[in-house]
Amino acid sequence: MAISITPPSDLTINNNQFMNQEERKQAEDDTQLLRDDLNAHVKLRILQYQVAKSIIKNEKEQIRTGVLMRALNNQTTFANYQENDRHFAASVNKVAVAYLLLEDLNSRNRSMNDVLKLPPADQRSVGGGAYDQGDDTAQATLGDILYDMLNRSGNTAVRVIVNAMGGASTVNDRLSNFPEIPNTRLIVLPDPQRFYMGDTTAREALFIMEQMYQASGTHATFMKEAMATNIYTDFGVRSQRGDIEHITLINKTGSLNDPDGNNRHDVGIIKNTKTGQQFSYAIMTTSPNSSQTATVRAEVSIQEMGRNLLRYAGDKGENKRQAFQTKELSNKKKALKVEERVLY
Repeated sequence: MAISITPPSDLTINNNQFMNQEERKQAEDDTQLLRDDLNAHVKLRILQYQVAKSIIKNEKEQIRTGVLMRALNNQTTFANYQENDRHFAASVNKVAVAYLLLEDLNSRNRSMNDVLKLPPADQRSVGGGAYDQGDDTAQATLGDILYDMLNRSGNTAVRVIVNAMGGASTVNDRLSNFPEIPNTRLIVLPDPQRFYMGDTTAREALFIMEQMYQASGTHATFMKEAMATNIYTDFGVRSQRGDIEHITLINKTGSLNDPDGNNRHDVGIIKNTKTGQQFSYAIMTTSPNSSQTATVRAEVSIQEMGRNLLRYAGDKGENKRQAFQTKELSNKKKALKVEERVLY
């Protein structure tokens, strides 16, 4: 089943037959997803309805939204909307870089113990990584740099890895070998050592995440563990996970304020270890930078969709979830700072 939405207030499924009035009233209450007495089909329709509501709210704020949700156990798509639209990927494309590196590690062309030089401290990228601006470590192992890229979304880390793989052009050439990801590319700059993270789509980002998730071996396990324990616990789907004992989450977020549009993305895999059910999702949003409210709304929409997908997956830890609160929400009158894209 695929969602089809006509903004601002109508939503349909398949042949314009979504729900009757009684079913629609039930679906308005997202806590219905927590009930054990509802069958899976009813819960799915409620989830689809709630996802559609979130997207409609985004459209009212002129937020471009791409959504794709899939059940991995039977390889079916149950929610999709503009999943082929291109968005500036921000840090989401770090997973694509990691997937190419996984090929190299598995073929033994590279080793986690390889020692790589790091740029001088005054040439580091700004970011939350261990090797980002302010750090003066001269070198580190490939394993440590890779972990920093996936767990802390290190910006200097991805630059070091891309350049160790031959640069952005070489990375793009390798990405072009996958027909499933025609839009997922880095942006090559005149300086061969520098680049922007480039574009992707919800469908392509999810394809790469699913490939990573399904990969086996010690190197793939290392990468998945880095994403499963990533530091961004107060943003997106991860902020809504309540049952940390039985619900696992592997994900990569992207966040950037840019004159061309503010990006808020989240791509990941949810698994219920009690039931064995596995769900993949990609939520990508691009908000008008000029709006003081759109980016806040985009962040909340990822939390809304994430919370309801987690409920559908069996996460009942309501009292442990974070409230829908963002830094901007507590200061709505303050205009968002315009930032340039990170130069890697």
